[in-house]
Amino acid sequence: MANPSNSFDINFNDANLDHVSSREFWILDRLATTASADVILSFDANSGDVDNLTDLRVARWDGAEWVSEGNGGTTGTTAAGTLQSTTRVSNFSPFTFWSSTANNPLPVDLADFNGKCEDENVEFSWTTLSELNNDFFEILASENGTDFYSLSSNNGKGTSNETNHYHQKLKIDFLENDFLLFKLKQVDFDGKKSFSDIKKIENCKTQNFDFDIYPNPVTEGFTYLPKSINQNNYYKIISITGAILQEGWIPENNKIIFEKIAAGVYFLQLETNNTVYKKRFVIQ
Repeated sequence: MANPSNSFDINFNDANLDHVSSREFWILDRLATTASADVILSFDANSGDVDNLTDLRVARWDGAEWVSEGNGGTTGTTAAGTLQSTTRVSNFSPFTFWSSTANNPLPVDLADFNGKCEDENVEFSWTTLSELNNDFFEILASENGTDFYSLSSNNGKGTSNETNHYHQKLKIDFLENDFLLFKLKQVDFDGKKSFSDIKKIENCKTQNFDFDIYPNPVTEGFTYLPKSINQNNYYKIISITGAILQEGWIPENNKIIFEKIAAGVYFLQLETNNTVYKKRFVIQ
């Protein structure tokens, strides 16, 4: 089932528990019996970032807080397996996974991620219901659904049991396509990462800003051709992985010469009025 914090406060827990899973929970009950029973929960890649089986606990909502039903044994690996309560349980209600330590991040719970045209830009927004050890987010874009490049990076909230809303407005060069595929990448402080589903957005036409690069493909440099913006802009040349390889003010003659940049695909990035503009080019 869904995030337990939607119905049961994940901030209320006994002293034996460090943090609750924000990914799933189960409501268990007994039929035609009052007997106690072992509770066995299963987990897999969809359950979150399990990295320490010893610290996992079965947790039960007792009406006021999450209480530990212990760890009576596990099967499988951290990738997929089961967790059993220490003793037979006599009271039944919602159950989920908890960790007795900071291990088992049981990850950032992403409620939604969307992009839409707004004022001729793309307005990205996403919401997390909880976060644990969350370092940052990256918005990734692609024309073919396979090769993704970074559009922007946004700091996470670290660890938070509150609902957090994020917004990022970007000007995107849609290149040859009339649409763009994008997804959200989330990275923990220890480097572990996860991704949202891939979304699609139609081209946002603009009348207020445009520029060209000539020639393209290029060899040693190109001429920046502004159409409707002050040419005195600070530029960055960025690789498809997001690395800044060259930057500076656009010269008066609008000619940008490369400084030891290898052949490949890159972006010329400009920023004006707190909006980022990118144009792709190829160095041969």
